[in-house]
Amino acid sequence: MPTAREFIDGALRDLAVLPTGQASQAAEANDAFVVLNQMRDSLGVERLMMFRIIRTTQTLSSGTASYTIGSGGAINITRPEWVSDARLVIDTAASTPTEIGLSVLTDEEYAAIPQKTMQSSQPWGIWYDRRVSDGLGRIWVFDIPD
Repeated sequence: MPTAREFIDGALRDLAVLPTGQASQAAEANDAFVVLNQMRDSLGVERLMMFRIIRTTQTLSSGTASYTIGSGGAINITRPEWVSDARLVIDTAASTPTEIGLSVLTDEEYAAIPQKTMQSSQPWGIWYDRRVSDGLGRIWVFDIPD
């Protein structure tokens, strides 16, 4: 596996910026490394560039409206760019637990909920707020389990 510097030098040679056999100078390599990281970061948010989908579970607590998600959060995984699916396991003690789908709300659908503190025995959806500070996101549950 080539190092980042070897990858950068190869790309600069392909672009005819560097002659064959010559290595980039530190300033050139640093500039190229910044561009490489920007490209890598942009590919990470493209759905088709994801190499895996992670299934994780969280036990819902009565009266808890939201859960932080990300490294160190209540759901301690790498903070996702989005949540594609949500399910509710009705009885975790059953030998074959039943799962029902929950709606994953868009920002507009979340904004349209008039009463965000309603409680019921069974939630019907979630909203993922990815703009929480400290590298965490927040998953809001609707209706709040009672």
